[in-house]
Formats: sequence, structure tokens, C-alpha cells
Amino acid sequence: TYLIDNTDPTVVFFEGSNNDKLIPSGGSSITFILSEPSNNFSEEDIDIITSDLVTGTLLNFSAVTSSTYIIDYEPPVNYSGTITLTVSNNSFNDISGNNNISSQVTYTIDSDVPTATILMNDYLLRKSEISSVTFYISEPILDLNLSNLNRTLSNIQTVNGVPTKISSNQFQVDILPYTNYNGQEYNMEGSISLSNFYDLSGNKSTSSFRDYF
Repeated sequence: TYLIDNTDPTVVFFEGSNNDKLIPSGGSSITFILSEPSNNFSEEDIDIITSDLVTGTLLNFSAVTSSTYIIDYEPPVNYSGTITLTVSNNSFNDISGNNNISSQVTYTIDSDVPTATILMNDYLLRKSEISSVTFYISEPILDLNLSNLNRTLSNIQTVNGVPTKISSNQFQVDILPYTNYNGQEYNMEGSISLSNFYDLSGNKSTSSFRDYF
């Protein structure tokens, strides 16, 4: 009895840990899962197409099994756009000698660092007067919490605890002065700033964004 294999192998691509099709500026690992084992699948079988002249770099190709392979991809510097990884027809064959069918996947490369604009609805705070501070982020981010905020006056408190999420790129927090903080009255300029937040691709803000009151 013989087993006849006339099925052409294909490739499924899996990016990073969640396969969200977003690659940050620092790059990501790509896993190639073949539908059948192969003894001759290699890095040379992988082509990169971008929406620019530069393509980025493939590094550290390795075989996990005869049907699972991993490679690291580093995007071009300061490149934002798409890349398409392609394994063309007849690039490799399965152990029965059948040539593969072309497979490809497209990823979005996000090298843009998120920025923020801060606006307050009241810039002259009096005792027990609440001001709403809104943070407008240049692109959707993962989240904001109090560790992302900094106030220059210690007598300013947040009212609603953690920032309220209005949308994926808009957050809000309410602040007000303590009344007679440590027995003192304050008449001075203060500020609130935002830093160390990440976009959905994992790019971290590189600046601190500040507004004054």
C-alpha cells in the first residue's frame, strides 16, 4: 500500500504574539506555518514588497520543526506604510516533491511616535473649583493611568481617579486644588503633563506634553 501525495503545500503567516497585523518601528517576529513538512524551505523563499523603495531586513531565520519556521523582521527606519511578505509559487516543495502554491500577507508598519495635546476648560483655578483636563492623542493608544500624569503643584488633586476614556485617543481627568493645603494659600502657575504612553503598535511617546494653569 502506498500513500499518494499530490497536494501542493501552502503557507500561513503569524506575526508577533497576537497576529494583529501591526508591526512597530522596532520590528517583530514572523512565523511561517507550512501545510506540510518541507526539507528545503529557506529565507531565500521569502520576498518583501513595500509601498516605498526600501524593504527592511530579515534576520535570524530558524526552523522550529520541518513545517514551522521563524524569522525576525526589522522595518526601514522611520517608515510608515505597508509591507507584503510573499512566498512565491515553486519556491519550495514538500517531502513528496510537490511544489508550493504562492502565499502572501500584508502588514501595516507604524513608526509614528504618538503625541498629545492637552486642553483645560478652566485655566484659573480657585479653591474647590474643578477643571476638566482633556488629553487628545495623535493616534489610538493602549490606555492612560495616573502614572502617565505629572503635576507641578502638590496641592492639586485628581477628582475622578484614573483618566476617563472618551475614545481610544481621547481621555479626560478632573483636577481641583486642595483647600488650604498644609495651611497655605497658593497663588502661582502650575502645570499638568503627560508622558510614557504607547500606541497600539507599541511605539512609546518620546516627549512630555504639558499645559499650564
